[in-house]
Amino acid sequence: MKKILSSIIALAVLAGVAVAQEGFSTNTAVYTKEKPILSTGLPELAERKTAGWYVGTYDYALDGGAVGDIALDCVVPDNFIVYDGLIEVVTPVTPVTNMCSLKLNAAGDILAASTNLSATLVDTIPVGTAATAVKMTADRTLTVTFTSAATAGKFRVWLYGHQGL
Repeated sequence: MKKILSSIIALAVLAGVAVAQEGFSTNTAVYTKEKPILSTGLPELAERKTAGWYVGTYDYALDGGAVGDIALDCVVPDNFIVYDGLIEVVTPVTPVTNMCSLKLNAAGDILAASTNLSATLVDTIPVGTAATAVKMTADRTLTVTFTSAATAGKFRVWLYGHQGL
């Protein structure tokens, strides 16, 4: 039985699956029956995503289009590092002269203020490099800022990254 269990654990670890067995450890993590504890000794990080996508949606029909900041339905946790992303434009933001920006930590850190969202796909500022990555300094809500009132539009912001320390 012990040999079978060891084989199953070895296969699961090779496949990247977290194995919950008291006292079992790998080079990167220790798992218990209750919850994973990262090797950093910071169990609170185990409650958060270690890597993945955060998605925020703007919809004029639900959010309105007032000048200024509009908080989207996306909270990115403290120390998360956003290093890639894109904006999927479902319905172009109108009027076309309306420029908007997207921020997490600071104005325009996800999308510069000179951008109109009329193309189907739009690049974010983080483009997969350390130079363009944005590390959260606290839990942050993704926010769109309009320079003039929007009259229509819907888009999704897809942000990818990893939980930092």
